[in-house]
Formats: sequence, C-alpha cells, structure tokens
Amino acid sequence: MRKLKGNWTDIFNGFSVALDIKKMFVGFIGLFLTMVILGLIPVLVAGYINPAIKEISNPGEHYKSAVNTIKAGATWKVSLFIAGIYLLLILVWSYLGGIISRIAAVNITKDEGLDLRKAISFANQKYISLFSPFVLSILGFLFFLVCNLLGGLVGRVPYVGELLVALLLPLAIISGFIMVFILIGYALSARFFISTIAVESSDAFDAVSRSFQYLYAEPWHYIWYVLVAKVYGIITTAFVWLFGGMMISISLATVKLGMGLKLHDIMSLTGLPCNMTPSIGPMPATYHIAAYIIMVWLVLIVGMLLAYVVSYCFSAHTIIYLLMRKKVDDIEMTELYEEEPSGDLTAVPEAPKTDNPATPSST
Repeated sequence: MRKLKGNWTDIFNGFSVALDIKKMFVGFIGLFLTMVILGLIPVLVAGYINPAIKEISNPGEHYKSAVNTIKAGATWKVSLFIAGIYLLLILVWSYLGGIISRIAAVNITKDEGLDLRKAISFANQKYISLFSPFVLSILGFLFFLVCNLLGGLVGRVPYVGELLVALLLPLAIISGFIMVFILIGYALSARFFISTIAVESSDAFDAVSRSFQYLYAEPWHYIWYVLVAKVYGIITTAFVWLFGGMMISISLATVKLGMGLKLHDIMSLTGLPCNMTPSIGPMPATYHIAAYIIMVWLVLIVGMLLAYVVSYCFSAHTIIYLLMRKKVDDIEMTELYEEEPSGDLTAVPEAPKTDNPATPSST
C-alpha cells in the first residue's frame, strides 16, 4: 500500500504511478498524434504554397524543404502557423493529459486503480475545462497587450497624444506588470492546469487561480519539487529505456538461436542496422510480410517506452500539485473530488404510507 508522507519524498512515487500500461498507452496515442501534427501539417501547407515540393522523393529533404518554405513566408503568416500548431497540440494534450492525470490522481490519493473508460468519461465531461485554462491565460495576456497597444496609438495624435501617454503611463506600467505576472505564471505553472482539473474537477478559472497562487505563494518549494521530479524522471527514464532495450535485444538474440540466419535476413528488410550481411538473392514474399509485422511490433514497444516519459510527466505534475495544495491550503493529499452518482441504486424504496384505521373508542 502506498503511504503518502506529505513532503517532497512523495515525488518518488512517480515511478510506480507512471509505470501503468493504461497511462502509457494514452501517452503513446498522444505521441503519435503529435508526430502527425508536426510532420504532416507542415508538408501539406508547404505543398499548397509550392506544389514543386511534392516532387521531392527523399522524405528528409521533403520535410526540410517544407519547413524552409513556411519560414520564408511573411512574419505574421509564420506566427499564425506556429500559433495554429500550438493550439492543435493543446487540443490533443489537454484531453489525453486529462485522462492520464485523472488516473494518476486516483492512484495517488486513493491508492487504487481507475478504469480507462471512467477516465475517458471524465475527460469527455471536463474537456472544455481542461482546454480553457490555456486559452484563458493567453487571452488575458493579449488583452493587456492590446490595451497598451491602443494607448500607444493614442500617442500618435498630434500635441494631445503625447500628453495623454505621459499622464497615463502608470496605467501602462500596471498593464505591463500584469502581463509579466501572467507570462511567468503561464510559463512555470501551466503544467498544473490539467492536474487541478483532474483532482478538483473544477473549471478553468479555478485551475488558473490555483496554479498561479501555488507558484507565487511558495516559489522555493515549487522549484525544489520540480528539480527533484526532473532528476528522478531522468533516472527512471534511463532505467526504463535500458530495461526495454535489453528486453528487445535478448528476445531477438534468443529467437535467432533457434531460427538462425533466417531471422537475420528478415530483420535486414526492416531497415534496422545489422552486423551481418544478408543472404544473396531474392527473398520470399513471406520474409517481407514478416519484416513488416516485426517492424510494427518494435514500433509499438519502442513507442510505449517513449510514452513512459509522458506518463511520468503528468503523474509527477499531479503529485507536485497535491504537495503544493497541502503546503498552501493545508488540504490533505488524499482529498480527491468525486462526483456524486445521479442515483443510489442500492437504496431500498420506502413502503407506501397508508392511513391507520380509526381505533374504536372504548365503551
């Protein structure tokens, strides 16, 4: 049974919490979608701008040319493209991160598992809340930026403009202070947005206010927790990858002992580096099919190993959020908001009330 101590050593629970097939599978899906967004969309956009790029056969050169084509555009177009990519990534990871963080929150606070379907149902119900804190913070920053921008435009008015800007400069400084406050808070505590929703089942305003409050109220504890989580994450990630690499190598080596050079010939068709030269001559179609299937399995296994990083990050963020909540609000780490069921199926229905017959009066 996992025991929480309420201090920084609880971060060491991140390994056991993150090493969960459900979280890692969701993380694998997120990595796949991220690769699609970062790999496919630039190629499609660049192909629309310059159709000649489609004629490049080398995938690496094709993607490099696509990126260069986009970067050669106007500054506002490049900025708009980057903002669109960032928004898509937030859309993906706020949903998938909500699933992982909800499972992690139940694992940590209740020391029990959570069915993947329940976690998905939670993310479906809270998706707007999971996504909104990021947009809310960005819009808040842009609002005060536009306020200062409009104030600067007023300064263009002859004679009067410069006087108004000089008189109202304190308002611009206050606006700049708020922008810096939001910028630092977003850069350092945005990682808590999803964890807040996963634990508290609250809304975007609560996620932003709690995350900013915990950061600015206890910055040194926050920095310490994050540093410990990062170092521990690097160590556990190295262990997981080393274990996974040895697992794959030993599995293939032992199979090769029985299969002989036949397996080596099949592996050479996957494009993976081999230490021996494949057999000379054409290979049967079954070799190519087997190589494709093996490649799919290896991609899945390696992808799951990479997904551990995703699972650990969201799990560690959830643990740090619970630690910061305890430090600032003095709320126990075992406290988790759970919605009440719509109806109690085990309740026994009450018996219908009937009027008692009149008692005959005594004579």
